[in-house]
Amino acid sequence: MTGKRETRAKQPEEDRETRAMQPDGIFSQKEKPAEPSVQVAEEEVQLDPRLLRFLDANRMEEKMEILDSMQGDVTDEMIDIMAISLDTEIVSGEASERIAALRETIQMRLRFESSRLRE
Repeated sequence: MTGKRETRAKQPEEDRETRAMQPDGIFSQKEKPAEPSVQVAEEEVQLDPRLLRFLDANRMEEKMEILDSMQGDVTDEMIDIMAISLDTEIVSGEASERIAALRETIQMRLRFESSRLRE
C-alpha cells in the first residue's frame, strides 16, 4: 500500500487540482476554460486590386494582361495566390523566375484554350 501512496504523492499538483468530486462520488475532470480561438485581425486584409482582377478574370488572355500590368510590383505571396488560382505550384526562387514560370503556365493554358475552341 505504501507504493500507491507514493505514486499519488508524486502526481503533479495540476493533476490533483483538475480533479473534482461530483455529488454522486464519481471523480471527473473539471471543465477547463475554453481556449481562445484563433482570431483574425479585425482589419480586413487589403489585396492589390490587380490581384483581385486576376483572380476574377475568366479568360487566360485577361490574366496575362493583368500579370503584365503588375510587372515589378508582384510579391512572392501574390505569385503563390495566382498559382493556386491556376491550380499549379510555382517553386521557390527569384521573383523574376517565378513570374516567368507563372507566365509559361498561363501561355500553356492559352494554347490549350485556343486549340480547344477551334475544334
